[in-house]
Amino acid sequence: MESNNLTSVTIAAGVTTIGLQAFENCFNLTSVTIAAGVKTIGDMAFVSCGSLTSITIPATVESIGNQAFDGCNLTSVTFNGTIASSSFGNNAFGYGSDLPAKHLAGGIGTYTRPDMNSQTWTKL
Repeated sequence: MESNNLTSVTIAAGVTTIGLQAFENCFNLTSVTIAAGVKTIGDMAFVSCGSLTSITIPATVESIGNQAFDGCNLTSVTFNGTIASSSFGNNAFGYGSDLPAKHLAGGIGTYTRPDMNSQTWTKL
């Protein structure tokens, strides 16, 4: 799906999977709310959503696919649960991002970085 008009999306309760490339290239997407119940964020689900700066991953999420958030301008990611190392896809948060490793070491919480060019995340 590519849409320059989409600025916000709410994934409703009852949805368990955000599918492959579901919101790819939604360049103006600034707000995403994911309801508890989502278990899988698919490959490239939000790839190249350059206006997306923050996301909260609910505790129900068990896996994040390959390049799910690659090309987003994320500077804040909050994990409300823990995700196993084997359940992070390749480059889930961009090539070279250390966010999966930081989450595995630090667990639940909010992680930030100064801008999308930085691959180094810090837990608040």
